Amino acid sequence: MYNIFDLQLHDKKLCGFSEGWLVYEDSEIHLFNPFLSVNNKIDLPRIEPVEKYIDGSIYKVVLSANPAVDSNLVVIAIYGRYDGFLTFYKPGNKAWTMLDCKDMDSVVYYKDQFYTMDVLGRTWACNVSSPHSGISLIIPENDHGEDVTMRHIVESAGELLQVKQILVLKNRTFCNFRFEVYKLDQTALKWIEIKSLSGRVLLFNYNFCMSLLASDIPGCKPDCIYYAFDLFIMGRNDGDLAVYNMEDGSTERHHLTDSKIFFSSAPIWIKPTFQGYSN
Repeated sequence: MYNIFDLQLHDKKLCGFSEGWLVYEDSEIHLFNPFLSVNNKIDLPRIEPVEKYIDGSIYKVVLSANPAVDSNLVVIAIYGRYDGFLTFYKPGNKAWTMLDCKDMDSVVYYKDQFYTMDVLGRTWACNVSSPHSGISLIIPENDHGEDVTMRHIVESAGELLQVKQILVLKNRTFCNFRFEVYKLDQTALKWIEIKSLSGRVLLFNYNFCMSLLASDIPGCKPDCIYYAFDLFIMGRNDGDLAVYNMEDGSTERHHLTDSKIFFSSAPIWIKPTFQGYSN
C-alpha cells in the first residue's frame, strides 16, 4: 500500500486512477504519474459552469490513453456531488465540454469508445466528437430492486464487466456487502451474470475498478473482489481491506498495518505503468 504522505498528496482529494496516472484536485484538476521522474504532472482547467460544480465534487475521471505516450487523448469526468453530470476535455481546449445528461454512476473507455452507466443501471455510449457530442442508450436498466450502493463498468481480459456492490447489512459500526458481476454480450447487447472471474481479481473502490490476473499479484486469491472503502463511507478512516469471494459469497476483513494514516480521500488502487518512462 502506498503512503500518500510519500507522494505529498495527503491534503489533496484523489479522484481516481487511469492509464497509470493519479487524478487529484484542489482549485484545478491535475494528473500525476508517481512512476515518472520528469514530465509527470499535467494541469487541467477546473470544470465549469461553476453553478453546477462544487470544489471536491468530482466522482470519477477516466483517460482514453496514457498522456506520456499519446497526446491525442480524451479525459472524461463524472462530477456534481449526487447529480452525476458528465463532461470531457481534450488537450488544447480552453474548457471542458458538458454532455447533456445526469445521474451517471460509472464510465469506462473500452475498444475506442467511452461507455457510461447511470444510477438506474442503464448503459450508454458516449460520443465525444465535438460538435456532435452526446450519449445514446444501448442497454436499458438491469436492476431488479436490489439496494445497489455502487457500480462500476470495467474491462477484464478483453471483456466488459459490470460490477454491482449490494448492501446486505449496515449498523452503526459495521456494514456488509455482496457483489454481482455481469459480462456484456456484445452481440445481443445485454448483461449476463457470471459467477467466476476466470482466475482474475477485481480491485474495487468508490470511484475506480481494476481487473488483474491473480497469479501476477503475490498473495492474491483468484475470483475475489478486493475493496477498501466500506468503513470510509461510514465516516471512519480505519483503512480496512475486505475480500469478497465470488465462489462462496464469503467476506474476509484485514486491517492494514499503518493505523496512523489519515486519508483525506478513500484508499485508491494504483497499477504501475512504465510507458513513457526513460532513464
